[in-house]
Amino acid sequence: MQNNKDTYTSTPHHTILADMGNFKDWHKGRTRYCVWMYRLDDEAIRQKLTHLAAAISTALGTAPIHHFHVTLFASGFLSTSIRYNDDITPDTIGRQIDAAKALPHTQPRLVMTGLEANAYGIFITLEDQSATTDQIRSTLAHISGEVPRDSFMPHITLGSYLQAHPLAQVQAILKTLPVPDFPMPISHCHLELVTLDATTPLRPDIGLCRDNFTTLYSVQNEQ
Repeated sequence: MQNNKDTYTSTPHHTILADMGNFKDWHKGRTRYCVWMYRLDDEAIRQKLTHLAAAISTALGTAPIHHFHVTLFASGFLSTSIRYNDDITPDTIGRQIDAAKALPHTQPRLVMTGLEANAYGIFITLEDQSATTDQIRSTLAHISGEVPRDSFMPHITLGSYLQAHPLAQVQAILKTLPVPDFPMPISHCHLELVTLDATTPLRPDIGLCRDNFTTLYSVQNEQ
């Protein structure tokens, strides 16, 4: 999982490995990072993504993904008091949860639109053909502003780089892999608020968080 910057609009010519120095500057010793996401419940889609991610990992040596998801809103580091602009208190998290509970539990109409790569990772692009995602994000932002990011672009990460490659080479390799027929709808997902371990890197030399999540709230528990 990426850290605090949304880098999916950047276009360098080579892949960029997550730097451990930047990782430590990001977490500043804070241990839990709160993120709202869609968890994918569509088993057929999960199987397709698992096979595709495995093929990408074999071809490019990317980090394995264990929990496919769509990041919706980065709330910040869970902290008892506000010291930095990306801190959030338990009280504010509680108000976000209450606001999410009050929303209609409407399924988004997510459609996977393609396989893409940039300098930071390989991902499936998405669009929501309903107003659900925008409504969730605006509701959460009304309680507490989102952690600063370049832009919001819904996607499903399939791999983060563990080795440096020319980006053109990555894109050429992706064209040789068997990919699903796009566009492809996702039939079911659900909203969750999770925390992740912000201080344990994916690898000692790679400044990425592991995709091991602890659930604080799930719409599934409300149904």
